[in-house]
Amino acid sequence: MALKVKLDPKAKTYLKKKGKTITVSRLEVQNCCVPIEEANVSFFEPVCGNYIQVKEDDLTIYIESNLMFKNDEIELKLIGFKPFQNIQVCGLQRF
Repeated sequence: MALKVKLDPKAKTYLKKKGKTITVSRLEVQNCCVPIEEANVSFFEPVCGNYIQVKEDDLTIYIESNLMFKNDEIELKLIGFKPFQNIQVCGLQRF
């Protein structure tokens, strides 16, 4: 699987300040009726698991291999305002 990574310019600047490494992993949230699947973003290398490594400019992005994305494309955007900024993962295929 060849994932295409799209990075928002503001997200790229933010990630370079955070250490140039990002891990996108699966986060399952148990709801009362239906479990919800989301993507979790962390700013370090994964210790274990099955991840795809993608190099984008001088950033290293690890994406958990069992996450599915629409059109094999993941988009990372910067959301929020200082000091509450974070990276949002767009394109997650849920069904």
